[in-house]
Amino acid sequence: MQVRMVAIVVSLVATGLAGASVAALAARGVAKPRPNTVVALTSVSLTPARCVFERPCVFVAPDVNPQTAAPGTVLTFRGRGWRPRSKVQAEYGSFCPPHQACDGVGLGTTFRTDRRGRFIFRFRFGSRPPRGVRGPVGAGSEEVRFSGSAPRGARVVRFATPPPPLSTQQQRVEAARMAVASIALAHDIERARPRTVKTSDRYQEEVLRCQDVIRIESSTRRGRVIGRVVDAASDAGTYGEAAPEFEAFAARLEAIAITDPLLGRGASAWIAAIRAPRYVPEPAFCNVLYRWRATGYARDAEPVDPATTGLDEDVGASKDIARAVKRLRDLGVKRSTQALFAGRVLGLENYIEF
Repeated sequence: MQVRMVAIVVSLVATGLAGASVAALAARGVAKPRPNTVVALTSVSLTPARCVFERPCVFVAPDVNPQTAAPGTVLTFRGRGWRPRSKVQAEYGSFCPPHQACDGVGLGTTFRTDRRGRFIFRFRFGSRPPRGVRGPVGAGSEEVRFSGSAPRGARVVRFATPPPPLSTQQQRVEAARMAVASIALAHDIERARPRTVKTSDRYQEEVLRCQDVIRIESSTRRGRVIGRVVDAASDAGTYGEAAPEFEAFAARLEAIAITDPLLGRGASAWIAAIRAPRYVPEPAFCNVLYRWRATGYARDAEPVDPATTGLDEDVGASKDIARAVKRLRDLGVKRSTQALFAGRVLGLENYIEF
């Protein structure tokens, strides 16, 4: 009922009916508002009554970066879908002022969920917990980690996500299917590891064979061309051997009828990066470099344009993929799967903030 009341009042504000008479409001089933009620309600973040993607879950408001949060900021964590009346452990570090290096001592607070498997935990970035609030509280810094029991008793660990924006069932289904495709890619790449490891070993042997050429200063154009040949040879071994697996990922994304614009652009960026033409040197790439050296490193004999890019570079530089990762988060996709779509199989998940 409380959420419904908030939604009704916010709707009244949006449609210009906030100034309606008390009688008119009563006729609509809305209680008489107290002074400043509308202002307060319009700033409330509507927390879903249930987990959007997986159970259990934790929602947090406001959405701030634990590394840059201002001292004194109070976060409210709302748990959903945990085992009723079970213990939950909130773990975090001791307070460390921003931009200062200090040892974070592990701290924690233990509390119980209610009969519906919910909880509210308030956390203050600082050395003292928030005052004047009911329920479990904590104080410190770093990201808060929650551990406890899922509805069927399994032990789980969860990190909080902000309450998702309004979305349709179709959008959540699309996000779930993209998550499944990302997980399938990770499994496919793992199964392809014997092939990629074997090729990677040959690449390392080739690098040792032509160290005299590779050591040229990379800031020069000659060095950039050489670096591009070496990087392309590495990519051919790492990603080229797994080309069927990446193509299968592209096909899975294409098979999803995506209506959400952010998800759609992210999927299209992945597909374009996978299918973009790439320079692939011969496996004995040192021969390519030696032949070019024999021409006196003539510019018209360069084996590759130094401005060409690889799959990892295209994915890592894509703003559409970065935005899609955040949209997946908003639609309830868990953090580890967000990292897969961000390019974990390419070693890129740390380059996209999600």
